[in-house]
Amino acid sequence: MSSKIINMADHGKDALDERLEQLFAADAIADDGFSIRVTSRLKRRAWLRRLILGGAAALGAAIAFRPTVELVSLVSKLLPGPVSSMLDIPTHWATSPQVLVGGVLLFGLLMFGLGLLED
Repeated sequence: MSSKIINMADHGKDALDERLEQLFAADAIADDGFSIRVTSRLKRRAWLRRLILGGAAALGAAIAFRPTVELVSLVSKLLPGPVSSMLDIPTHWATSPQVLVGGVLLFGLLMFGLGLLED
């Protein structure tokens, strides 16, 4: 049984291929820096979008942090004894400045790392 896959390297160039090569071999059109301005504007908008989205996520996390800790503490009290003692979280640590600053720094580091992975 012969293969139905066509290997384009095995075929010679026809007139259309030669014409296309001539068209693409032409010099680039001078645009007086237009392309560079457009790409820089698009990159700036992408960074602005990332910054706004990251800020909104950080603000949402900051608003939801304390209620989430209180909810986990409440749920841990409803669980049976050994499980409850493992999950017993004091709520006062959630509002300490060291934990908040550490969380913000960890979040910033995470966002920076994700940005590096994306690029």
